[in-house]
Amino acid sequence: MKTFGRCTIYLKSEFGIGMIKIEAKEAEVDVRQWAQWQNGVFCKFRKPRQRRDRELSPQTRHASLVILEGWGHPDPDHGMVEMSRTEDAVTSRSRYGACDPRWQNDFNESLAAYLEQSGAKVLADFRNHEAIPRFGGYN
Repeated sequence: MKTFGRCTIYLKSEFGIGMIKIEAKEAEVDVRQWAQWQNGVFCKFRKPRQRRDRELSPQTRHASLVILEGWGHPDPDHGMVEMSRTEDAVTSRSRYGACDPRWQNDFNESLAAYLEQSGAKVLADFRNHEAIPRFGGYN
C-alpha cells in the first residue's frame, strides 16, 4: 500500500466520457484481489475540508489512474464539442463515444506535454497496469 499527502488524482470518468481530476489532501493506493482479478487497483482519498474517505471503483482492465504530487494541476479536457440552446432544452455532444480509447490517448498526450513543461512529479501511474484474471478465460 502506498500513502500520499496532498496530491491530484486523474482517472477515467465513471460514465466513460473523458477524464476527471480530484484534488485530495491524502490518498492511499493498493493493489489486491478483486472479483475475478488477482490485482485490482484500489484508491481511497480524502478531499480538503472533508472528514470521510472516499473510495474509487476498483480499476482492473484498462486502468487509468495517475497521481501527481500537489494541487493546482490542469483540469483535463471536458470533451464536449458542441452545445446548442433552444427554448426548451440545452443539448451537447461529446467528441467521442463512451469508453472510446481516444479519451485516454488524448489525456496521455496532454499529460506528457504538461509534465515536460512543468516538471510536476508523478507519484503513481497505473495506465499500463495489466490486470491478471484469477481463473483464466477472462481476457
